[in-house]
Amino acid sequence: MNRIRHIVMWSFESSVSDEERNVIAKKFKEEMEQLENEIEGVLHVHVQTQPLDSSNRHLLLDSSFVDEKALMAYQTHQKHKEAASLIKGKVRDRGCFDYQE
Repeated sequence: MNRIRHIVMWSFESSVSDEERNVIAKKFKEEMEQLENEIEGVLHVHVQTQPLDSSNRHLLLDSSFVDEKALMAYQTHQKHKEAASLIKGKVRDRGCFDYQE
C-alpha cells in the first residue's frame, strides 16, 4: 500500500502560558486522535505534546492516510476543523510535510 503521511509541527505563541499550553495541547491531542475512528481513510493519528528540550516546536501531528484523496477529505472534514480550532490563534510557525510511502 502506498499510504500518505502527513506531519505537522507548531509552536505556541509566546503569549500562551505554560498552564494554558498544557490544557490546550491535551484537548487538541484527544480531539485529533479521535479522528482516526471517525473519518474514513484515516489510518493513524498521533499528537505528541511533550517535546524534549532539544526540540524547537511544541506540538507534532503524525498521521497517515490510505491515499491522497483521504488526506484531502480529512483536511476539509468538519470534525478536523473543530479540532484545529482549538489551537487557532494560539500557535505560530506551522510546518507541514506530506509524502507517499
